[in-house]
Amino acid sequence: MDISAYLDQLPFLKYATDEELKIITQYAYHLSFSKGEVLHARSQAECLGVALVLTGSFCVSMISDEGKQVILYRLDPGEVSIFTARCMLGMLSYEVMVEGESNGTALVIPASALNVIVKNVMIEKEMYKLALQRCSIIMHTLERIMFCRVDKRLAQCLLLEAEKHGTNRLNLTHEQLARDISSAREVVSRTLAKFSREGLIRMCRGTIIISDPEGLALYK
Repeated sequence: MDISAYLDQLPFLKYATDEELKIITQYAYHLSFSKGEVLHARSQAECLGVALVLTGSFCVSMISDEGKQVILYRLDPGEVSIFTARCMLGMLSYEVMVEGESNGTALVIPASALNVIVKNVMIEKEMYKLALQRCSIIMHTLERIMFCRVDKRLAQCLLLEAEKHGTNRLNLTHEQLARDISSAREVVSRTLAKFSREGLIRMCRGTIIISDPEGLALYK
């Protein structure tokens, strides 16, 4: 597989030698995934490796032993999934679950290739740097969950979805929103009803229309 077009999107490869690039080119492969497909989880013994999202998106989360899920962040096209290569980064002591949030494709550099190139100190350093950036995002997410009111989190989620899709008409269920902001469905339903009473949104079956984005932004 010719991956030359993607090399610039993998920051740690700028330090790779010609021989290391040859190894990556030899072992990298194209992965198709579907919505809801688990690509990496604590229960899986096999290490996927580094994955560059080409189309679609990944959802990265943590799940408690009781089954409670917290969405940590999402990965869109052009972004790199580093925690799927935790087996290569021994200092990372916790696991996340990575699943397809929509149908898509990714470029995967498997553990067999990473195990060779990670011996390059500069490559290893860049991989840890990328992991640290993701850890910062995780800390920010956990901070919001712990210290930010549900109405603020929900308002921000709605505005981000509107910006992402370029429309104020959102096809989102209460269950989806509860999962996105790590809250209970009942709490989300009550908060949406409050927004509706205040004239900030209108609700139809499976659809939320943002009527007053400026007013909703005040909750941020």
